Amino acid sequence: MPQALAVEHLVTALISGDRASARDCLRDAINNGYSAEATAERLIWPAALTLDALWRKDQIERSGYQGAVLMLSQLVQRLECGYARAPQHGKVFVVVSGTEAGETLAGEIFSGLAEAAGAEVIFLGPCPDADDLFTALSRRAPDVFVAFASSATDAPKLRSLLNRVRTTGAIPGLTMAFGSGVFSRAPGLAEEMGADLWADDPFELVRALGNVGNRDATHSQRAACRQRRRNAA
Repeated sequence: MPQALAVEHLVTALISGDRASARDCLRDAINNGYSAEATAERLIWPAALTLDALWRKDQIERSGYQGAVLMLSQLVQRLECGYARAPQHGKVFVVVSGTEAGETLAGEIFSGLAEAAGAEVIFLGPCPDADDLFTALSRRAPDVFVAFASSATDAPKLRSLLNRVRTTGAIPGLTMAFGSGVFSRAPGLAEEMGADLWADDPFELVRALGNVGNRDATHSQRAACRQRRRNAA
């Protein structure tokens, strides 16, 4: 089945609350030779973007949107069991999301993929206020902080956090990475705020963070992200 049609079938099942059909869509993708990771990237994520677009255009009620995203989250948890596992590389990631269901899903997808890639991941869910988040990061001293923020109201909290981390030096070497949500809709925002890395989806961000610790690769990734955004604009 063509990818676009498979995504359409999944979205229809999600909106109607048809759990069995949604699972069948997942099963069909696996039976057609997709890996668990490819199924998440080519089926789950496009379905999530479609649902988000429908909700933002008021073509789906909030309750329907939240229920559909919850079902997607459950499918993601099934897929995670099939991810190929790399040896642990010793880095600790702290991940937060915006308050909307879709951004929590993005954080969950990223967390599963990053774990499979060898990171120790602490997913805190919806972003607390900047003071609480700074305290949590200072206590855990991770290597990477990742935020999937859904709305413009999340940006000031993250800006305050980033400035405080940078000015106090409380967590030396911390990499700050932002993904999707408001950072996809506002090209240049992540760079202007001083993020080290940014990406439009969890998959691109996991791949980018595979280069953490390689200074040249990190700068190349930032340049590539910057160029993609300029081309999109």
